[in-house]
Amino acid sequence: MKRVIIITCTCILLGIFILIMNSGSFLKKSFTNRDDVETLLQNLNEDIVNGDWKKGQEDIEKLIDAWDMVSKRIQFSVERDDLMGIELSIARLKGSIRGENKDQSLIGFEELKSYWNNLEE
Repeated sequence: MKRVIIITCTCILLGIFILIMNSGSFLKKSFTNRDDVETLLQNLNEDIVNGDWKKGQEDIEKLIDAWDMVSKRIQFSVERDDLMGIELSIARLKGSIRGENKDQSLIGFEELKSYWNNLEE
């Protein structure tokens, strides 16, 4: 009986760990309006294309806050290099928006979008 309980508990724990490790695509989705990274990325793209740098700075700050919430949820289900890549892309994009450099902003945005889209794989 004791052996059955140990095997059952082990299997349940392994199942929970597998669920956590494979939940990245679900956990990166928005649960509230404050952590909607997809919408903030779209808004940021519009700001860059239109050259609205003031609104772009506001949107990048909102994106940073949203990313902080999402990164805490997905930190156990994605690779650390991917998390660091997104953080570096956000920092690079923030700097290029502050410098009002459209070319660098578009490059940074595409890099960030690529990291975000490949995060669940």
